[in-house]
Amino acid sequence: MKRLGKSYLCLCMFLVCSGLLWSEDLQKTESSPVDESLILKVRALPEPETLLDRFSYAIGYLISQNYAEGVEFSIPYFAKAMDEVFMEEESCFDQQQLNEIIMEYQTHLQNAEVIANRKEAEAFLNANRIRDGIITTTSGLQYEVLRKGYGVKPSASDSVTVHYRGSLLDGEVFDSSYEGDPLTFALTKVISGWTEGLQLMNVGSRYRLYLHPDLAYGDTGSPPVIEPGALLIFEVELLKVEE
Repeated sequence: MKRLGKSYLCLCMFLVCSGLLWSEDLQKTESSPVDESLILKVRALPEPETLLDRFSYAIGYLISQNYAEGVEFSIPYFAKAMDEVFMEEESCFDQQQLNEIIMEYQTHLQNAEVIANRKEAEAFLNANRIRDGIITTTSGLQYEVLRKGYGVKPSASDSVTVHYRGSLLDGEVFDSSYEGDPLTFALTKVISGWTEGLQLMNVGSRYRLYLHPDLAYGDTGSPPVIEPGALLIFEVELLKVEE
């Protein structure tokens, strides 16, 4: 009875996950065949009533909700792994190998994300560089002067006080000092795009800086807000060079 219960639970989880993962956003591949008639049967299931059915649905839904978004699974091997766990059979891999595989796949996803973000960044910068008012430095930093100031310029060893607003390429603001106090920092302690950009500014000026990923957070990003390989845009107002 115990093994039958585990098999039934595994089947429920497989059916639920199959239904949730089968969407127009995920392509069916030869390595991950799915019987479409099975999907139709799953979608026709009534709302679960028994405790086992409700529990099976809840577990399957949570697994899919937490892990399936943006990730493609091989459904048969996903089900095989669950079956081996519930039937207390030996896994194809030991625990260390399982962890290594997950890390390898995460690296694969991150590399794909970096390539896509860098391609998008390069396309934007190539188009942006020919706009009126855009200046490009030898490092690839692009900037435009929104307001010219006439105070002193900081050196690389100085600390400065600024107001700033940071946004992603899609316009989403991920950080801003304007809702609070200005920020004071040493130019040696920030990303290289800021170190270079602030030294171009006079106190009282306001610039918009367009930072290539290599001048920002590179291929590591700053999770969870800044993706690996992301271009960043900052509006920076230089208020003071600290003595």
